[in-house]
Amino acid sequence: MNRNSIKQEQVLKQKLSHQNIQLFKMMELNLLQFDQKVKEELDLNPALENLDEYDSKRVEYSLDKASNDNSDSQATGTDAYIAESPYEKSTLEYDNYQTQRDYNNDYNRDEEERDLFIPVVDNDTLLTSLSNQLQYANLSDDQMVIGEYLIGSIDDDGYLRRPLESVVDDLSFRQNFHTNIEDVEEVLDYIQDLDPPGIAARNLQECLILQLRRKKYSKNVEHALNIVTNLFDLYSRKQLDRIIKKLKITEEDFNDINKIILSLNPKPTEKSDNETTLGKYIIPDFIVYRNDNKLELELHSYNQPNLTINPEFVNMLKKIKAEKKKSIAERAAQEYVTDKINKASLFLSLIKERHETMVIIMNTIIDLQKKYFFSGEEKDLNPMALKHIAALTHFDISTVSRITNSKYVQTEFGVFPLKFFFSESIATEDGGEVSNRKIMKTIEEMIDNEDKMNPYSDDQITIELDKLGYKIARRTTAKYRENLNIPPKHLRKLNSINQSI
Repeated sequence: MNRNSIKQEQVLKQKLSHQNIQLFKMMELNLLQFDQKVKEELDLNPALENLDEYDSKRVEYSLDKASNDNSDSQATGTDAYIAESPYEKSTLEYDNYQTQRDYNNDYNRDEEERDLFIPVVDNDTLLTSLSNQLQYANLSDDQMVIGEYLIGSIDDDGYLRRPLESVVDDLSFRQNFHTNIEDVEEVLDYIQDLDPPGIAARNLQECLILQLRRKKYSKNVEHALNIVTNLFDLYSRKQLDRIIKKLKITEEDFNDINKIILSLNPKPTEKSDNETTLGKYIIPDFIVYRNDNKLELELHSYNQPNLTINPEFVNMLKKIKAEKKKSIAERAAQEYVTDKINKASLFLSLIKERHETMVIIMNTIIDLQKKYFFSGEEKDLNPMALKHIAALTHFDISTVSRITNSKYVQTEFGVFPLKFFFSESIATEDGGEVSNRKIMKTIEEMIDNEDKMNPYSDDQITIELDKLGYKIARRTTAKYRENLNIPPKHLRKLNSINQSI
């Protein structure tokens, strides 16, 4: 019997184009990172030019044409020149919360009317980043509780100096969560695998070891790891001759190994002198403000760089193409100039698509959270998830996530990451839905108004919420209280007693 057979199978595969990959990466950039990307592109591509920096003659070309003709220009090398860069402002008019959109170019407003786009120190970036990374570690619910507590215990320089025994005690005392040192160490191993390298180390030696384990293997890296792991005491006392003798290496080899060790960062959260500081400070991508009964949305000008195709490249390409007989050098020049113009045109179309996507998504967030933008009260936030934005905008959830993950908006009530407006929905007694943020605000108000000498327990808070139609478990109540950084009943009572003494 012949066991050999031929089987025909149809498999559907999705492959992202290089252009889509570039667009996805650009969408992820926050305002300062995007501005840096534009500057890098201007440095790399001589066919791209900033109209705000030069006064030479320009060739007008609409972004729409750049976008529509891009594929043809890449294939044929035909003219694909430049780009207007309109500054769009979206006006959302609310009359009994009925929405009307009006786009225009009236952006030269009196700067004294309000302070726009105030730089803000992003203090929570590290903790937020670590928490987000931890979500992908496939941890259990109990491990996530431990992980979040460990992340919250990390010092500003990136070290975890709190003894693990104390962490176990704190979890038991403050959160009524019982665990042991072995389980805490297991979760700590996950956190130490996160970025930046060396994070959550308990001392300098461990910090250096964690960083060396991330480096690409080489004999010198292996020696460096051996020195830091087993000969750190000698290295700290600068007994270098003894190290060289023990490792049986030359002084020249040791110097190369030592360079690797000295390149490590003793404080994981600090940037070295040659690293960018992007992300330390944030400038809001959007501003939303009230104008009578209207909400108006503006984008920061950094999101709309005034770029164009260099006219010298355009003229150069025309002259070369006009030549009937071209030398090898002229053909190479035509290929070079065409490539640079096409890349510049592609970059301009990516900027346009990024801008349009940001406006659509931010408009949708305003539509869903319009009550909050008028009141500034967290209790007015509606339940909202990425899937809701995706359904209304017809963008993929991954696109919505990229846009909202690193962007900030300035409102009359402060500067917020777009993630601030997303919250879980909780079913109410009447079959409706309410944001968990509203429930948290209700809990906060309850505790503010409680009898300080006889504060509410989590069980009592849960009962009071149930009377309001919010049916949640006691454990969920405790979780929300902890998220509000409110201590449990016995600690609140103890604080009140101490204050009264």
